[in-house]
Parts: sequence; structure tokens; C-alpha cells
Amino acid sequence: MTTKVDYTLDEWWALQEVPLLVGVAVLYASPSSTGGMMREIIASATAVANAGQLFPENELIQGLMAPDEDSKILKPLPPITAGASKKERAEQLKNGTLAKCQRAANVLDAKATAHEIRDYKSWVMAIGGEVAAAVKEGGVFGIGAKTITEEEIALLQDIAKALRYNSYKAPTR
Repeated sequence: MTTKVDYTLDEWWALQEVPLLVGVAVLYASPSSTGGMMREIIASATAVANAGQLFPENELIQGLMAPDEDSKILKPLPPITAGASKKERAEQLKNGTLAKCQRAANVLDAKATAHEIRDYKSWVMAIGGEVAAAVKEGGVFGIGAKTITEEEIALLQDIAKALRYNSYKAPTR
């Protein structure tokens, strides 16, 4: 098992920020109402926080979840052009998140155990899935609404590819 001492501060932050970024990127992939966005934000925070219960034996994930002085350093979201449309912001956030997912996968491959890698990737994908499924979107008065939109599915598949995760299969509707 690896712990924080096995990573540089930059590598550790790369592993810490990806779960948060994935939640935000999925949130932006298919815009919801204000109430829907709040449910997606809560779903993201809950999924991140639940890592301790889902992976109690994984020292890497436990360490990433533990507050410390270094984790208080706020890093910016991927660059987003001022004045960009919602669609452009979502695309910029997606691209930045995918790049950070690739970076995290590289760090994991270089330093983590196979068990830690599997759990970390499963955790990140679960966060994305929880956010995507938090709100039904589209349709009229709920008729024809989808639990997970095509945009969210496509993003989750891209995230899986960037992480070098098996693949993402959307739940059947």
C-alpha cells in the first residue's frame, strides 16, 4: 500500500483533485435547473465523502480523504475562458478534467498497487455516475426525461478512457 509520503505534493494533489473535478465536469455536461444542479452538487459531495466507507482498507483513498495542511491549498479549476458560453465552458472543463484524469492515471501506474489503482478508478467513476444519475433531465413535466443524458454518458466514457479504466456502461434505463 502507498501513502502520501510515496508521492510528491504535485502528484498527491493530482490524485486529490480528480474526484472533485469529475463531479463538476459531469454537472456541466448536461445543464440542469438550479434545483437539479443543487442535487448534483450534493450527490458529488456525498460520493466523494463516502469513499471512506466504500474503501475502508485502501490506505491511498483514506489518505486522500484525510484533511491536512497541504490539501488546504486551493488549486484552480482547469482554465475557462471569461465570457465563454455555457457549452464552451463545459467543453473547456471537460478537456481540463480529462487531462487531469490522464495525469492521475500516470501517477497511479507509476506508484500505486494494482488494488489501489482499481479502487481509485472505481471511486472516481462512481462519483461521476452518482452525479449523472442525481437528476432526471429533459422531457416535459418529467415525461421522456432521462436519468443519465447522452452527454453525461459520453463524458463518463471519455473519463473512463482517460483513466484507463475498463469502460463505462450506463445503467439500463
